[in-house]
Amino acid sequence: MKKLLLGSMFLMSAAATQAQVIADTVNMGPQYAQNKWYSLEDDEVDSASATNWHIAFAATAAMSSPLTTAIHINHKVASLYEVIGALPADFATTTTLDTANWPQLRNTDTLWSYGAFNVPTTPDIGMDYGFGSYNTGTHIIEANRIFVLKYGTTFKKMYITLDPNSAAKYYLFTFANMDNSDMTTDTLFINNYVDRNFFYYDVENKVEIDREPGNENWDVLFTQYWDNAMGYQVTGLLHNVDVEAVKVTLQEETTYNDFLAHQTGPYINTIGYDWKVLNQSFTYDMADSTLYFIKALNGDIWKVVFTGFIGSSAGSFRFTKEKLATASVQNVSGKNEASLAVYPNPASGGNATVAYNLNSNNKVTRMMVMDMTGRVVIATQMDNQKGLHQQVINTQNLAAGTYIINVMTDAGAMQTKLSVQ
Repeated sequence: MKKLLLGSMFLMSAAATQAQVIADTVNMGPQYAQNKWYSLEDDEVDSASATNWHIAFAATAAMSSPLTTAIHINHKVASLYEVIGALPADFATTTTLDTANWPQLRNTDTLWSYGAFNVPTTPDIGMDYGFGSYNTGTHIIEANRIFVLKYGTTFKKMYITLDPNSAAKYYLFTFANMDNSDMTTDTLFINNYVDRNFFYYDVENKVEIDREPGNENWDVLFTQYWDNAMGYQVTGLLHNVDVEAVKVTLQEETTYNDFLAHQTGPYINTIGYDWKVLNQSFTYDMADSTLYFIKALNGDIWKVVFTGFIGSSAGSFRFTKEKLATASVQNVSGKNEASLAVYPNPASGGNATVAYNLNSNNKVTRMMVMDMTGRVVIATQMDNQKGLHQQVINTQNLAAGTYIINVMTDAGAMQTKLSVQ
């Protein structure tokens, strides 16, 4: 039987009097020197130098994870090229630079799953993961290409093998100068970083760097990243795996809270950078009528509106955030099984809408509305299928006061208060 952790539901709905708009500022520093990891619930949780690493390796080998095999580069300090037609067996004889003709590789900016090492431009070689091919006999992703990393005036050639199945679970990382001097092979153990999305490597100093917080502790990252559509580096926000967001335009950003009318999605650059516009004075204006609904890692729904930005002199982001709904039911691993919201709240002389999201099908989903004495005033069966649903409550026949809405699912119960005026 699946063990459940049941939490209380405290709704901050579109018209809730208890909703609180919080103003906050995050500073990356001059020249955007720091990366900042941020929790919508707990504010800034960690920071690290934006330039102390060259390569990021996925910190998981589980084939069920969307991050497995992802290897990124730091576009702020480095460029990556694929040596066309070269195999690891050609490593020692690959001594001539030809970056004018070698394809330059970039991290994708929509998913963490594909870094620059995962998107080579030459034809696929077997079961191709970019940097290596999957061996069906050994279950190892064996290096199949040579790459060249450039940082400053230094060029390093390299190749990478991943063993995701051994008890140790490791990357075998080989690199050298173009003339084969300073040859290095480093074994990077994934299990040393069990609660991270990535761990990092400084090629110049040949050292691993643990520079990000635990992956359950943050929602968004303030950073610079390569925008593939625009073809240059931008400054903005990328969100964590399992966080979702949606951009909403042409609405009054200070009062519009109808998150149920919009579908959040997984693309990590949804918030991105284009909520700001560089003006003729080389300062930044905020995009008109633009807001973001964000489904946080724990399932809470937030509204974020950017109110100001100072560029490279300070790297300062100003914004407001408002929690619109709080997830209620989680399983033992922390995954949200269901969430609940009600609006308008307070309700006055009309209908209130109960909105609830089920992450799996249920045998029965039942709602009871109780007054403060525990008397059931409304009881009804609700849609029990996976997805987002709405149930209308007629409040005209309810006396003014506070009521408890209790929604019961296979995963557990969710509760929230409704005020009737």
